[in-house]
Amino acid sequence: MDFDGPPGHWVGSVGMNTILCVISLLLTIVVSTLLLWPDLKVIPMLLPALIVGFVSPILLYPISQTLWTAIDLIIRKEK
Repeated sequence: MDFDGPPGHWVGSVGMNTILCVISLLLTIVVSTLLLWPDLKVIPMLLPALIVGFVSPILLYPISQTLWTAIDLIIRKEK
């Protein structure tokens, strides 16, 4: 199967990666807020958010490419 699409094909996977990273960062912030609720401090909330913010785009990019390819195949339905 040929995975090379037309120019701009992988822009969708970058969008999927952005969506997945924002969701993971939002979950990290919500969980750290719930764990530290009575006494919210900036540093204990900022460190996990920074780690997730820097690591998740790298780790989730192959998943987002696969997800975008699956969505593209469903949309186009080539024969």
